[in-house]
Amino acid sequence: MQYTGTVARVETRSGSSARGPWTMYTLILDTDNGEAKIGVGFDAPKVSPGQIITVEASTNSRGYLEGNPKTINVVGAAAVPTGSVQRAAPDDQRQRSIVAQSSYKTAADVLSVAISSGAIKLPAAKTAANDQLGVVLDALDEIAQHIFNRTLGGLTVEEPDASGEEGDYDPTR
Repeated sequence: MQYTGTVARVETRSGSSARGPWTMYTLILDTDNGEAKIGVGFDAPKVSPGQIITVEASTNSRGYLEGNPKTINVVGAAAVPTGSVQRAAPDDQRQRSIVAQSSYKTAADVLSVAISSGAIKLPAAKTAANDQLGVVLDALDEIAQHIFNRTLGGLTVEEPDASGEEGDYDPTR
């Protein structure tokens, strides 16, 4: 019987026998009648997920589908639905790196405005320069972390706390 479907994945099962190590391959196809698992033997099939293929297969004595690997034909690629957009998951490492870079850039801009407006006060100029730098870097890290968390964790808007004094900075709010 001929099966036509989209390759969902190729599963492998490995082992060892008196003749040495072996790997068996099974095609998992999405067909009009549901999922079909078709064993195709010991040679890796030259198909990829998303390809539409045809393959001749028959049911063996144990009820499993055995395909003839010589009859595998790629007839196309699965269509991507119009208007669908793939987005990176928030935990995707590349996306997290982009968000981190953007968070630091935004934090630097916010910090610059906060220092120039007096919202964040630096230690007196008489102290060591590295004290001022330490305050700036600590504030930059806190602001960037705050922006990063809000970006990946969602934004909630809260009413300002009336008990704060002018110049107070709380990165957790």
